[in-house]
Amino acid sequence: MEDKPPKRKLSAGTWINLLFGGWLSWTGWTLLLGGLILNTLLIPKIDLTFMHANREAIAVMGYILDVKVVYYLGKKRNKKAVYATEWYAISESGKRLEGTSYIKGEQPRRGDDVRIVAPLGHDENARSRAVSPGHCRRVGWC
Repeated sequence: MEDKPPKRKLSAGTWINLLFGGWLSWTGWTLLLGGLILNTLLIPKIDLTFMHANREAIAVMGYILDVKVVYYLGKKRNKKAVYATEWYAISESGKRLEGTSYIKGEQPRRGDDVRIVAPLGHDENARSRAVSPGHCRRVGWC
């Protein structure tokens, strides 16, 4: 027969000390808590419009209201600007669509035409597809 130690009940204080005590446990719990807080702060800023990309969409023509340089990509020598283009359009149902899209490369101009694509029933996910036909010819992605 094997000699087994008798089973004992541990107090709640002992369980808490075993779970949270020690340097390694504190390090692990701190990293876990920091990661959870960081994810809680960053997840609402994620762009989830790709989920609506395969749905039926309407396309309307709109206009660029304003263009601003947001930041630059690349090293000192090969910097490329990223432009925030504020646009608006009127949908077929008469609803005003507004938004900001980001374009890198050649700067669009205020007042240029822009093609707006919005998934059916989800106007809040509208985005600009390309800018004016002149810009399309220069850039080549319309």
